[in-house]
Amino acid sequence: MNIYEDDKYPWLTWEKYFIEEAIKKNKIVIGICLGSQVIADILGSKVYKG
Repeated sequence: MNIYEDDKYPWLTWEKYFIEEAIKKNKIVIGICLGSQVIADILGSKVYKG
């Protein structure tokens, strides 16, 4: 699973939105594994398939 598989895992779209909104509201967000990839993508970093 990776952050670009929204079509395969529809809940990812909502989760990305939720995390993005939390960051915009200056909430503390921690991500492990997939979560860290989502945070990196939201903040503008390039996430590569491993």
